Amino acid sequence: MLIIATGILGAQSVTPLMKAPKLNNYAAGCFAVGLTSRGCGTAKAFQVDQLVGAFVRLV
Repeated sequence: MLIIATGILGAQSVTPLMKAPKLNNYAAGCFAVGLTSRGCGTAKAFQVDQLVGAFVRLV
């Protein structure tokens, strides 16, 4: 149940995280999303931008 919850919460946080004004480096934010939310976060990251999805996929 914890794995499902982290995936859903991670997917919900991708868009605000990537559009944060102080985040200049996509790699840093994508690394965090990739570590915490795996599949759900990767799918959402690809919806935000293909470059973001690619960085999440590397983790």
